[in-house]
Amino acid sequence: MLKIRIAGVTISIDLPEKLLEPAYDAFSVSDDEKTDIAVEFGTEETLCLPEDDQVEEYDTEYSLTRMAPSGIVTLFHGSCPLKGLSVRGSRVVCVKSEKYGETADSFGLFDLMKGGIFLALRKYGVFLLHSASIVYDGKVYAFSALSGTGKTTHVNFWQEAFGVPVFNGDMIALRPGDVGPVTAYGVPWSGDTGIFTVEPRQLGGIFFLERGSRNEVSDTNPFERRLLLTQRLLAVNYNHREFIKNAAAIDAIADRFLCARLFCRPEAEAAYTAKAFIDARKV
Repeated sequence: MLKIRIAGVTISIDLPEKLLEPAYDAFSVSDDEKTDIAVEFGTEETLCLPEDDQVEEYDTEYSLTRMAPSGIVTLFHGSCPLKGLSVRGSRVVCVKSEKYGETADSFGLFDLMKGGIFLALRKYGVFLLHSASIVYDGKVYAFSALSGTGKTTHVNFWQEAFGVPVFNGDMIALRPGDVGPVTAYGVPWSGDTGIFTVEPRQLGGIFFLERGSRNEVSDTNPFERRLLLTQRLLAVNYNHREFIKNAAAIDAIADRFLCARLFCRPEAEAAYTAKAFIDARKV
């Protein structure tokens, strides 16, 4: 069993070593640490919700998710090595399918399991943001966009132009307190870049990256800020109850860091444009 700590939350992972990412070692903690979230294999019984529960179902090409007050169960379609995944409180249980032995190594199995960890982390007030991020002037600045938009390319321009370090190549964790600055935490998941940071830092801002015909930054009004954060933070909004809960959490942090839209071309000048915007707003 391996224990890791992400955003102050201790996660025990009782899975075969071949399913664990090498970066986990950097986040490991002592076995004596109290477990907040447990990830393990289990039996099919864990995929059943109580008959009297108020269950809502959401079916996609890849999975069927059943959500109820008692927990969330996802059943995977097709030749997936997992039959399903359940998240109840702080326990994430993975159930193998008959295809597990054939495809477990090549299917990206732990990518499926990560979704369960993300759901469990929300219980502790942790959001995940899909983004490439850098450290500038002691703070983390994240560039978030859909895959293929140019997050990694933009961060590379920052490195080349200003010599700044990359905080994480694909994702950061946010666990804001009730007041004051928001903290950005490193995570072991960094996409294809392999670049991650363990130590937390203050979040300076989030840029929502979009391709444009020229390089320019547009500040966001309070409504835009909340809408963009709702779209980009990895928070499950399966039903009205979850949406209201996540919206309240986003509302509490939306005005506590720089938040802007960056329209840019794939060129170094875009990094200069973003940096000038940051510098003009330093306190």
